[in-house]
Amino acid sequence: MIQLVRHANIDFNKWDACVSSAIHSEIYALSWFLNCVSPQWDAMIYNDYEAVMPLPIKSKYGIRYVVQPPLCQKLGVFSPHVISKDIYEKFETILSKYISVRYATYAPIFNTKKSKEQANYTIDLHKNHVEIEHAFNKNCKRNIKKAIKNNITSHTISHQEFLDFYIPLFAYPDLEHYKKIIAHLLDVANTNHALECIGTKKNNSINSAVAFLKTPKTYYYLLANSNAEGKENSSMFLLIQNFIQKHAQENAILDFEGSQIKGIAKFYKSFGAIYTPYYLFTSHRLPFLGKCMKKT
Repeated sequence: MIQLVRHANIDFNKWDACVSSAIHSEIYALSWFLNCVSPQWDAMIYNDYEAVMPLPIKSKYGIRYVVQPPLCQKLGVFSPHVISKDIYEKFETILSKYISVRYATYAPIFNTKKSKEQANYTIDLHKNHVEIEHAFNKNCKRNIKKAIKNNITSHTISHQEFLDFYIPLFAYPDLEHYKKIIAHLLDVANTNHALECIGTKKNNSINSAVAFLKTPKTYYYLLANSNAEGKENSSMFLLIQNFIQKHAQENAILDFEGSQIKGIAKFYKSFGAIYTPYYLFTSHRLPFLGKCMKKT
């Protein structure tokens, strides 16, 4: 039996145990992550936490609807057991009762006619770094050499150093409220030992930085930016190479989290990253309202 459970009644310990042991687990579905990006999320729970599905709920004009939260690439149904098609359909039936739904999943687990494939790229880190770097394209290798020649070095930095560098470069006036979400998420991720921040420097000054979220099996390229010096010196190419060298031969993947933007996708593919799509499920019972909800 699938129950719709409001946020206040979710057993977070049971929830996280289910998500962490799921056949397909994602950091985005852990309670601490959801609490940061969608504070009033609800849930669908099958039996006694045998399978769970987060519901990032928002409300507008008194209407409750489901929308993918910021910084949260994909969700879905999570279980340590194989889920039957019938159970997936029951989850979808409940989800589709909401007036408007925009919900990204790690696989096409719902109605494929309502799910649109989204670009994503990953690198399998289990090989040694020489094998992984063999897949780097010529442009990538050329930019790494350029960064080294220009005395760029890569270092572990604190999450506060990352924020001090990243936030002033955040150039999205319509998304100013994201700054608080980003800072809070990184604080909580750091407390949960789920964060690794890397920066490149020249003359001891950071010019590129990346915040990676991490689980035992996945590193997520969550946030990244370069200033003018970093772009001029191709610092980000060296940063990614050094990160791969550090984590090569681990039973894990590097998930680049996108992108639909061709230039960014080209950057990811330059490291030999493999196309690994996720899926955006949409359902609007009143289409004109769906357009309004999409803007929130």
